[in-house]
Amino acid sequence: MISRRITEHVKAQNWFAVGIDFIIVVVGVFIGLQVSNWNDARADQVRAHEFLERLHSDLAGDASSIRVRIEFNEDVLGYANQALAYAEENPSVRNADWPTVLAFFQASQLFPYSSINATYDELRSAGELGLINNQNLRAALAVYYITGSGVQASYIIRLVPEYRKTIRGLTPSVVMRHIWDKCHDESGFEQQRLLPCETPIPENQTQSILAAYLDNPDMLAQLRFWISTLITLQNLLAENEKIALDLAAQIEAELE
Repeated sequence: MISRRITEHVKAQNWFAVGIDFIIVVVGVFIGLQVSNWNDARADQVRAHEFLERLHSDLAGDASSIRVRIEFNEDVLGYANQALAYAEENPSVRNADWPTVLAFFQASQLFPYSSINATYDELRSAGELGLINNQNLRAALAVYYITGSGVQASYIIRLVPEYRKTIRGLTPSVVMRHIWDKCHDESGFEQQRLLPCETPIPENQTQSILAAYLDNPDMLAQLRFWISTLITLQNLLAENEKIALDLAAQIEAELE
């Protein structure tokens, strides 16, 4: 319609009207572009809000998972220190009982961990990290998901300790089955618990198992190294838990 009007005004040599028509066209195009840009910006804001909500959920899940593993590892460390105390004790005063066998075995337990990174990976692979306008938050998320303490902790947990291989290789299958059935609980999601339990074997077999543990020339050094690794792992997990909670709080502020 506007093009027909311009043609008519040109034929009539009504240059003033042609100028008005031109201005109308320019203003219309400008307004159309502004509306389109506003719609795009609004769509980006909505998507950014959705991604931030998902990141907040991921980080809250990480913090919860880390707390479970910290508490689990504390139990493992308790068993490991009990086993180490027995191994380093004067043989004449050692009490070769079932709880000590259990301690050596439970000291070899692991609870794998990796962060929930699906949302961040989606943003990164799509090249849309720029949707997060806060540059400091964007940088902190990059550290958390790519190079931070959680990544280091996940790497450590994936390294199966030699102590675990040694102890499980020396433990009779009947004892291992009993421990899995009666001394370990994995009934819930993200749940592992180490439980006290009664012995499945006579006292003389308990003594034989402990003697086999101590007779292994590598076991004690492996146990000490594993305890040191567990302490490092606990420090990394505690740091990562704090960072996850801090990032979740920052995202909450962005969402307000």
